[in-house]
Amino acid sequence: MVKWLISILVIIQCLVIGEMISPDNANILYSGRIDKSNISDGYYSFSWSGTQIQLTVVNTTSLQVVLNSSGQNLFNVFINSVLTLIVNVTSTTPSGYGLVDYALDPQQEYIVLITHRNEPLCGIVQFYGLIADDGVSVSEYQFQQSRKIEIIGDSITCGYGNLGVNPCPFTPATEDNYLTYGVMTAQALNAEFYIEAWSGKGVVRNFDYPNITSPDTLPDLYPAIIPNNYPNISLWNFQNYQPDVVIINLGTNDWSMPPYPDPQNFVDTYIDFIGYLKNQYSNNPQFFILCGPMISNPCCNYVEMVASKTNSVYIPLQNILNSKNMGCGGHPNYQAHQIMANMIVPIIQDTMNWY
Repeated sequence: MVKWLISILVIIQCLVIGEMISPDNANILYSGRIDKSNISDGYYSFSWSGTQIQLTVVNTTSLQVVLNSSGQNLFNVFINSVLTLIVNVTSTTPSGYGLVDYALDPQQEYIVLITHRNEPLCGIVQFYGLIADDGVSVSEYQFQQSRKIEIIGDSITCGYGNLGVNPCPFTPATEDNYLTYGVMTAQALNAEFYIEAWSGKGVVRNFDYPNITSPDTLPDLYPAIIPNNYPNISLWNFQNYQPDVVIINLGTNDWSMPPYPDPQNFVDTYIDFIGYLKNQYSNNPQFFILCGPMISNPCCNYVEMVASKTNSVYIPLQNILNSKNMGCGGHPNYQAHQIMANMIVPIIQDTMNWY
């Protein structure tokens, strides 16, 4: 362990030509669940979809981010709200990735947003900070979104294959969580968002599992800061983020193919999961329960029953997919995600009076 840490520190020192902005810099704003327990080793880590790193810099001509990944993970880089680069992280050792391909004006202030496009399926990311010119100034990111949303789901919520054209195989490059119904909904409502989703996961049965119940379902993984190490997980502190709205889209994998789960067990477990969530949030958030667009009845009948029994708002999303808006593996592409968001947003606006 000591040799490994020394090696990592040597690698980082070799990367740094300028000034290192540490992950624990007070002016970096994070959205999404972040494991900060390894800062003594120089990094934060995460794996959930949609995690964001945000900061404002001035007095630098260049900017790099230092990352590694246990798999392939991609990131969108926005500079002053403009998508400038896509960073493709495949190295298992810390590596520097440029965030701009041009010289920055040291007199200009730049708002930097780095968004995680992928999901836990693609591995764990370690963030070692950023490298800028000596004398760089990092200021507090002016966060103006007071509304808070949480989105919980499976591959649909992750954005699995949403950049592909059906038929196509899934690769991490075909997935961009930033172009999903959840993020689009949050943006339309001017809300911060946290996302906990993993492809193939169900309420009681995961995709293609041979039995009617599975281990490591989404309710099992949900309490984790980083779910990849289940069952050896560190638990998330729910006081760190108390949403006003919780959106859940689960059930597709449970009912995708035989053997189907016991309907009563599915309904009861889903109700128990929502009850667990309500116990974590003292601010009494409003729940919105979705079904579709890759599944219909009987799944959606049971999901609607769950919504009714938990005083949640049910939003059906069936019958919106066609040959022109399918991505890889028959999943919704980014255009279908926009259709979904367009259906969800007015319902949340009306329910929450968010205009």
